[in-house]
Formats: sequence, structure tokens, C-alpha cells
Amino acid sequence: MSEAGIPPSSVVQSITDWKRLYQSAILEHDSSRVPQRIAEARHAILVRAEEIKTDRNEGESSDLVYALRMLRLLEEVATKERAA
Repeated sequence: MSEAGIPPSSVVQSITDWKRLYQSAILEHDSSRVPQRIAEARHAILVRAEEIKTDRNEGESSDLVYALRMLRLLEEVATKERAA
């Protein structure tokens, strides 16, 4: 955090990156693109999780865990749809 209590722009960027990629995966309509969107979102979430490992931002940590669970469910649905 900066002296004014505002996070540096790099932190804000990594927060918005994982959220944007997560939303893109959840909202993707083209089933052929879903696996790639999931992979990109999962990677961004895991990168952000590493960044905040020593930070005590419990709210964002919970958001990251929830997002990973939802991506896992989306992946399962996409896999079943491809198999059908």
C-alpha cells in the first residue's frame, strides 16, 4: 500500500486481471473456447493467490477460492457437453 492507503497500480492491475479473465470464462458462449478461457482464468487466479500469500486480505482470498471452485464446475460441465 502507498502512504495514502491506495494500492500500487500493479496490484490493482493483477486484481482486475484475474476478475476479468474469470468473468470471460464464466460468460463465454463458444464452447470450443471455454477450456482456454478456464486455463487463462485459473492461471491468473493462482498468480494472484501467490501475490497475496503473505497479505492478510481475507476477502480477496475467499474470492479466489470461490472462483477456482466455479471454474472447476464449469470445466466439468464443458467436459460433459463435449462428451455428449
